[in-house]
Amino acid sequence: MLEIYETENWTSVKKIEIPGDSFSLLGAQVLISPDNRIIVGIIQEGFYFYDIQTGELLKHVWDYGQDLTKNIIVASGIYSNDGSHIYFTSTDIKPSTTGDEKLRFLNIQTYEVDYVSDARVSYLAISKSGNMITNVLNLDELQIINPITKEIILRIPVHTEEINSMVFSPDEKYLAVNFGRGKVIHVYDIKAGKSIYQYTTVPSGYALTGIGISPDQKYIVSSSGYIFLYKFLPTTGIGNIPEQKENIIYPNPTNGSISIRFSLQLSGFTKVSIYDNMGKEVNNFFQGPLDRGEQNIQGNIMGLKTGNYFVKVSSNGTDITFKLIINK
Repeated sequence: MLEIYETENWTSVKKIEIPGDSFSLLGAQVLISPDNRIIVGIIQEGFYFYDIQTGELLKHVWDYGQDLTKNIIVASGIYSNDGSHIYFTSTDIKPSTTGDEKLRFLNIQTYEVDYVSDARVSYLAISKSGNMITNVLNLDELQIINPITKEIILRIPVHTEEINSMVFSPDEKYLAVNFGRGKVIHVYDIKAGKSIYQYTTVPSGYALTGIGISPDQKYIVSSSGYIFLYKFLPTTGIGNIPEQKENIIYPNPTNGSISIRFSLQLSGFTKVSIYDNMGKEVNNFFQGPLDRGEQNIQGNIMGLKTGNYFVKVSSNGTDITFKLIINK
């Protein structure tokens, strides 16, 4: 039985009897059409479409309108924003062979699949405008594609086996990805195509599952038996990012040692080097892993002549550059 609640006072407004013993919504994924007229139950064998008002079974789709010679197991699905399609990942199981994983578009008018591409079985996410959906292609690549043109907008190198769920920010500038095994959430800047922040404060012993971003983009939420709520940092600039202090190098000008103070938003491998005006590296002050937060690196410029130089900090695809004057 499927029960629908009205959220103003959380009262039950409809109960839908599920016919037969072959189908149960227990453990199934449930979708509601954008016009709130149809509810869809997704199980491994296919889709059940119900009229929300009457509870009538409108359609049971198990072969996608095709003469398939192999079984298909549905993994995850999302409604297109215009209600014309359900995008879903699935595995084609041939007898006595391994599965062949695909991303498919199910046309709601014809109940036939009108697009198929290679993909790994994974959770899907769709942007607010409907112009972007996620697709996991292989073990090392997460894609963002346009479902209308089928063009790839962005390729993100990640270890995709660890992905539990994904969500676009309401302003469509960011994609948050929940890596369950690593117990971490990465926030990717879609335009820049790289991770700009990560949440790693999940208690030991927990693995993240679901993920969501509030409509006002103030919060990001994930679950792991417990609910974890964080400030959504890319747009607010507050929360558990260390306080950002001015990036400075001092003394400047100098005739001896220098101190380089800067802040990192992400932990990772960091290199601090000095370059001459021709772009040639003339000294390497530091090279190794650093934790996120404020840093203070000491450097010795002994052996360098009087002149103008540049000090560059490189970490996680981000460079911080300082102009340095040596006056001996």
